[in-house]
Amino acid sequence: MLECPACFGSGCKACDEGEVRLMGCPNDYCREIVPTLDLIDFFHNGNMPIAGGVLDQSSWFLSAARFLKAEEDRIEAEHGY
Repeated sequence: MLECPACFGSGCKACDEGEVRLMGCPNDYCREIVPTLDLIDFFHNGNMPIAGGVLDQSSWFLSAARFLKAEEDRIEAEHGY
């Protein structure tokens, strides 16, 4: 069981009282975003994408980087890392 990503555990139509049950491999749910996560790690370590390269979509990339950083910070705060 995981916290519902749609309502952040408050309960909605997409979950069961704030939780979702993963049936099967979690990789099936997130494999499409793994390359983006790797690139975001490079970004947060100071390695910016180059013009004309694979990350020449700055708007979506920066939005994804901000979202992932906020989620990582939220999880760290919740668990006291």
